[in-house]
Amino acid sequence: MKKIVSSLLIAIMILSSALPAAASNITYSTSDAMTILRDVAGTMSLTPQQRTRFDLNNDGDITTADALIILRVVAGLQEAPEVTPTVSEGDFTVILNKPDYVRNETMQVTVSGLTQRDINIGATIAVYNSGAAHKDSLMTRTPPVGEGVIEIPAPSRNGVFELRLYSTGSPFREESFIMSITFTVGGAR
Repeated sequence: MKKIVSSLLIAIMILSSALPAAASNITYSTSDAMTILRDVAGTMSLTPQQRTRFDLNNDGDITTADALIILRVVAGLQEAPEVTPTVSEGDFTVILNKPDYVRNETMQVTVSGLTQRDINIGATIAVYNSGAAHKDSLMTRTPPVGEGVIEIPAPSRNGVFELRLYSTGSPFREESFIMSITFTVGGAR
């Protein structure tokens, strides 16, 4: 493992001296590959947002394979793959159709794992400014029973936002919070 990480670090140093980053829906740099390698080596931990952004092969894990994809993108050898933001907690899963939206664009949100009982006690999907308090939701929707897709308009301003799943309805609290997934409007990071 150390040999792989060392080889990738050398490649990063060579590439970072001359090549600009290029990608299809997200811009990457050699420092992103370095961040992944630090996580793989255990010297730092990625944030949930970074985990979503850096899972380029959509396998649910961040590995040296993801760092290699970034290096290939930076070198212009391949286009960056579309990242499908997904988060799971226990039986529940939330998937966004993409990580970035334009203002008021319709977001396709796939939700699975909720029972009729969950809906009856108020399970809710809510949109927030990133890091906002539970009481400060921008909009809410009732998710489907089982698995289904709901449409939610993206916020009307640029920025970084969270889509959160709660087990019970308003008022939202830490105790009813299940998971969140980050997305952007207008290319904000």
